[in-house]
Order: sequence, then C-alpha cells, then structure tokens
Amino acid sequence: MKVGLRKSGWAIETADSGDDALALCREQPFDVVVSDERMPGMQGSDLLTIIKLKYPDTLRVTLSGQASLERVVHSINAAEVHRFLLKPCPPSEVKATIEELLAKQEELESRARSTENLKSLTVPDIVSTFEDAMDRLWMSFQPVFARSGEVFGYEALVRTESTEVKGPDQFFDIATLLGRSQELGARIRDQVALEIPSAPQNAKILVNVNPDHLDDASLYLDSSPLARHADRVIIEITERSSLSAAENLLGSLERLAEMGYVIAVDDLGAGYSGLNTFSLLSPSVVKFDMELIRNVDRSPTKQAVIRAMTSLCSALGIRSVAEGIETSEEFQTAKELGCDLFQGFLLGRPQRGFVDGAVRSAA
Repeated sequence: MKVGLRKSGWAIETADSGDDALALCREQPFDVVVSDERMPGMQGSDLLTIIKLKYPDTLRVTLSGQASLERVVHSINAAEVHRFLLKPCPPSEVKATIEELLAKQEELESRARSTENLKSLTVPDIVSTFEDAMDRLWMSFQPVFARSGEVFGYEALVRTESTEVKGPDQFFDIATLLGRSQELGARIRDQVALEIPSAPQNAKILVNVNPDHLDDASLYLDSSPLARHADRVIIEITERSSLSAAENLLGSLERLAEMGYVIAVDDLGAGYSGLNTFSLLSPSVVKFDMELIRNVDRSPTKQAVIRAMTSLCSALGIRSVAEGIETSEEFQTAKELGCDLFQGFLLGRPQRGFVDGAVRSAA
C-alpha cells in the first residue's frame, strides 16, 4: 500500500503503534492520517480521537475488518473520522478516498477564502451584492425517483442570476455574514410555495432548512405560504450549521410535523454529524451523502455501510434516498443495496419548473 500511495507523489510516513504515530505528528503536520483500528498500544479510534483534539485540521481515516453499523458509528462518534474503510481494502480505494477528502477540503478552504475576501469589502457593497442576488433569486427543481421509475418528488434548489454571487454556497455565506440567513431561508420557502401548484399532482417537494432557520417564527405560521402546502412538503434538515444553533430542536421539529410536514435528514454518512443527526431526530426520510454514493459500485466498504443503513431504515420504517447518482452502475448498485429513492444527474438535472409527466423511466 505504501508503494502505491507514494506513486501519487505524496510524502508517506509509517508508524508501528499509536504512540509512534503521535510522535510523528508532534514533529510535523500531516494532511491525512490513516489508521488501522487494531494496533499495538491503543485502538485506532483512540489514536484518531487524540489527533482530532490536538490536530483538528488533519483528515482522519479508519481501516477496520469489522463492517457492522454499530462499529462504524462507534468509530465515527469517538474520533469524528472522515471516512471508514473496510478491510481488505485495495490501495486504489485508499488512494481514491484520500483524493476525495483532499479535494473536499480544498473546496471548503476555497469557500473560506472567498468569505474572507468578502469581509474586505465595505458593508454597503456586501449588502448591495446580497440584495441584488435576492432580487434575482429563482428556484430550480431536481427530480427524485422511486424504485418503480415514477417521480416521487423534487428537491428545491436556490439559484440567482446575480453575477457577483458564485453559487448557492456563497449566497448563504453572504447571508450569514450579514446576519440575514433567516431572511434568505424565508424568501426561498415563499418562492417554493409559489411554484408548488404547478408541480405534478401528488409529487412531494423537498425543501432544505438550516438548523438556525428553525428559530424563525415565520416558519410555524399556519398562514405562511409554504404551510398551505405542508402535506406535500418534506423538510430536509441540512448540516450547513451546527444543530446546536437551533433552540429546542426536537420541539421545533415536532411542531413542523404537527403542521403536516415530513422531516428528512440530509447528507447521512457525510461524517459524524450526519450520523448523530440521524439518531437524534428519528426522521421519516434520510438522504445518503453523495460522497457515499459516488463509485459505490466499486467500493465494498461503501456497499457494506449503505447495506447496513438501509437495513436499519427499513426496520424503522424510514425511506432512504441515494443522492448524487451519476452512473448507471451507481444506480443499479444503490437499488441492489436497498435504497428506496434515487436522485442525481444521471436521472435528472435541476431545472426551472418540473419535468413533464408523473412517470418517467429512471434507468
């Protein structure tokens, strides 16, 4: 494995025990630490827990021969690992995992730099950019399919024609910077409500709600535009901000359920937070993170994790969504692993309005 990873141009250091690994970390910073769960002196999850506390920017990956969901959850909750790989794991899968994590970290760092650049602008300039984006806001809708190929529903995704805002993530970053995140969330919900009547009959509409938006009193008004369509709406709780941002989280979700909304957890499997959210919220729908679905047909580890998760969902009466499907192989594998619903560019891209017809082949 070391030889295969070195061919990628990475500098590789090895350690025979957890203590040796910690000694190496004290000598120099590491971008990624890959640890076997069983090693001399300490468990891999114990090592990665220490690394999490002392070197929080280091990406953490666990290798284990145990594939039970309980073991996955334990390792993720204990060390907040970014990936859990099942042994025997070919070097190619370890390499692909590290590449995915590094790319995602670079994306997050790029967003952070972009936000810092925004802070260098004057407040009036930032406000002007945000308000222009709000004025030019529109919604796209991506279809979600059932196993039968029927359209189950559509996820509402915010867009803006503003040339100053580089995508939805920056839109939310600017709103947060200005303390107007809830205002953006309310505007999105109102816009979705305007378009629901034109959606195919019986189709569900999936609407993302950040945890900090759960403190917005307008969300619970029976007279609000979205509340009039509550029986058709699935509220997706996203991980954009910490769940601790919302006061009385469970009480808020109970109120939404009483209004007729269905509760979903987004990005299950994206990391420790997603799994903790799942156990905390007991949702009716869960969406597997697209990183978990990507190349699932070639990853025994991902297959084992998804199979365990879909089994748990089935036992609890929870619908599972495979999100981010881009190849026919991913789609077929997700079906074989027990996923109930499917979403991704292979099946349908986000677009203005709704794909025509109530039934469409998802193959």
